[in-house]
Amino acid sequence: MKALIKNEEILDPNFLPSKILHREKELREMERCIRDLIEERRANNLFIFGRSGVGKTTCVKFIMQRLGGEVIPIYVNCWEHRTPHGILLEIAKQLGKVFPSKGVRSEDISEEIISQLFERKALMAFDEIDKAETLDFLYPILHNLRTTCIFLITNQKDALLRIDERILSRLMLQKLEFKDYNYGEVLDILRERVRLALVPNSMDENALEKIAIETFKACDIRVGLLLILNSARIAEGELAPRITEQHVLRAIERSSLKKEVKLSKYEEMIYQILKEHGELRVKELFHKFCERGADVCDRSFRNYLRNLEKYGVIEILGKKRRIVRLR
Repeated sequence: MKALIKNEEILDPNFLPSKILHREKELREMERCIRDLIEERRANNLFIFGRSGVGKTTCVKFIMQRLGGEVIPIYVNCWEHRTPHGILLEIAKQLGKVFPSKGVRSEDISEEIISQLFERKALMAFDEIDKAETLDFLYPILHNLRTTCIFLITNQKDALLRIDERILSRLMLQKLEFKDYNYGEVLDILRERVRLALVPNSMDENALEKIAIETFKACDIRVGLLLILNSARIAEGELAPRITEQHVLRAIERSSLKKEVKLSKYEEMIYQILKEHGELRVKELFHKFCERGADVCDRSFRNYLRNLEKYGVIEILGKKRRIVRLR
């Protein structure tokens, strides 16, 4: 088999590149907030929003890595840690204090966090903030820590409407929108990933352009990364010397971009819910499904999920298969 992939990790959506393309303005705004904090000026807290796959999380992690020596970086994904107690446990863990998951009051964890960060400069980033059950955990942090900058990250602009007014007034958030990339920007970003991930001269230009078109249509860089990876794997499996447009078309055929699958009314409804909300637990997905007027039993709903998984539209994750997301 001819190896075309030299570093698969670079095609992972969670990979953090050494250079961020076409987000200079957004990076400057984030850095300005943190610089204000470092220089002991009043720092703005940020509400960062935009579609999935437009670089929000990557940029925040990039800034944290770059300025980590000057501030204490704390990153919490609220999809993974949804409850106030769970979020506080994760913050404490990143500060080096591990509490048992049960038997400790949230107030005691908050006090430990405040004690550790008092008069120390910190950046706290809460990703997928719309997945948090409540933001009440922020109140003692905002009340007691004057040298902490907070970034709230979401793909839902209206997430602000669900924040308690008491907390919102203390946050005094400045909005930072991540707009969709244009086609030229998408092409630049994917070209750079190809340069880093694949062996030199291993992808035809028209193949890359086809991937860029599909990525631009999806408004999600992760689509392009997956297509590059799958196209390369198909080409390697054929012992092809280069990745051609035909390999890309086959990768599209096997992916959730496939257009030929005719979804039923309820399958389409599930697809649209996941497109709007990203990952959801099966129970949450079923609840939203019913809210939209679906009058089906749990068994029928799970049959729809099995069909969508078989079509390659969704994947069901976790040991107990409780998390659903689009492929």
